[in-house]
Amino acid sequence: MQIKRAVCALLVLSFISTFVGAEMKYGQLQEEETVESLKQELRIAQYNAEKRNPDHAAFWCIIPGGGQVYNGQYLKAVVAYCAVLLSALAAWGNASYAGLAVAVWTYSAYDAHSTAKEYNKNLKKKYGLSSIQLLDTASLNSTL
Repeated sequence: MQIKRAVCALLVLSFISTFVGAEMKYGQLQEEETVESLKQELRIAQYNAEKRNPDHAAFWCIIPGGGQVYNGQYLKAVVAYCAVLLSALAAWGNASYAGLAVAVWTYSAYDAHSTAKEYNKNLKKKYGLSSIQLLDTASLNSTL
């Protein structure tokens, strides 16, 4: 009789320990997944805080060199400003240079736009993000 009770107690204890062990393991996995998802959300938030909008960069080129200032390229902004100013002064003296002034100004806007896109691409690499992860986050935010 004592042996039957001992065997039953061992069986019950092994069942309980198996159940509790599986529950603890599941809890650990869930905690690890939560930590990893929080790290990813942090990387996405840092990316969103630092990224540049290429359209804004091109828009700020209304002021010669403004797009370069938006991108944080101050020396390039001075060069762009001087190039537009000199080409505009040349066009003032000779109307045949008017196309040059427009071309320099347009190139300044194109450069600001493409620089902002390249900056964002390098930022994705820095934070180890893919476009799919960013789209998933954007669609999640739009539904909230």
